Amino acid sequence: MIVPLDGSERAERALGPGVQLADRMEASLLADYEIIDGFDAADSLLDAATRFDASLIAVGTHGRQGIARIVLGSVTTRIVRSASVPVMVACR
Repeated sequence: MIVPLDGSERAERALGPGVQLADRMEASLLADYEIIDGFDAADSLLDAATRFDASLIAVGTHGRQGIARIVLGSVTTRIVRSASVPVMVACR
């Protein structure tokens, strides 16, 4: 299981549920600041999930809606749509 950390509140939001789920599943957990490398967070995370043979990705989200979501895009949405493993999203 992978939980990417970047120092943001939304990333920290995903860490608690990720730890709990990994504990229940008796799975190993990779929570690291170095998972996201470069400018494309979604691609970096998806590559890391493949590299580390992750069984699940846990991410946080801003919870933006409407125009803000359309204009700014969503890393979480890209991860959910493109991941080859289940994605757990921690919202506000």
